[in-house]
Amino acid sequence: ETIINQRWKKGRYTKEEDEFIIEKVVEAKKNTSTGKVCLGLWVSIGKELNRDPELVLHRWNNKLSKIKSLDDIEKMKS
Repeated sequence: ETIINQRWKKGRYTKEEDEFIIEKVVEAKKNTSTGKVCLGLWVSIGKELNRDPELVLHRWNNKLSKIKSLDDIEKMKS
């Protein structure tokens, strides 16, 4: 099944999904000299969460990248 035909999970992100995304991005940034992550990371996270990789990236850029601590996830609305 190709990514185009994939039926992605929709709706609000869970706290666990947000934590997973943050963990993977922080880990990936530590493993690069530039601190930037590649497109493949979003594809990988999307597959693991069964979410559209573009929407995972959007979630990161618009919400999760602004979080100062994991406790802030509980305060944040999806």
